[in-house]
Amino acid sequence: MPAGRHKYANPPIQEAICEVHFALEQPLPLNKIEQLKSLWKSEYPNQTVSEEKNVHLQMGAEGVRIDETKQGQRLICRTGDGTRLVQLSGRFLAVNQLSPYPGWEEAYRDTILARVKDVESELGAMPIRRTGLRYINRIEIPEKPVKWENWFNFSLPFPKLEKSVLSNFQMHFEQALPDECKLLVIAYRCRNQSRLHSSF
Repeated sequence: MPAGRHKYANPPIQEAICEVHFALEQPLPLNKIEQLKSLWKSEYPNQTVSEEKNVHLQMGAEGVRIDETKQGQRLICRTGDGTRLVQLSGRFLAVNQLSPYPGWEEAYRDTILARVKDVESELGAMPIRRTGLRYINRIEIPEKPVKWENWFNFSLPFPKLEKSVLSNFQMHFEQALPDECKLLVIAYRCRNQSRLHSSF
């Protein structure tokens, strides 16, 4: 193991989600999406197809206006124990891992690569527009009130005001990369949950 790296015996990750968005002029039709059902049936036996909708809510003086736009269908496949999912919609592939998280190098990375390979083997290679990786953590802190500096190492200092309590925070980092790519990292805490979202 490289110096400075630490493996948690009980990682706080509640869910890891990797999304691979394809650069398609038209979304995949349902018959193409369903081609993956038989390939994933043995590993992901619980399979459903759901309709995707985009809901736009607009409030004005005349009342509330709701517009719905159909986005297509999504194939959702779960393992028997429900801890692992793979989803294929008209424009992206998602690979979900719920708790217990096995580790990036131990299993999750290989699962993502295997599912991308499955899609390519059935539907052919498709250009990738972007990928996103999110980790949703639940961190139990046995301290009340919480002294955040005892538990989190913030990159930027925050003001210490008398009789004040830090209730929420959000940090946003964006790094430009070659070939018009960028790395986006968002970390935030709300409602007693801390989350880290990264996309590339």
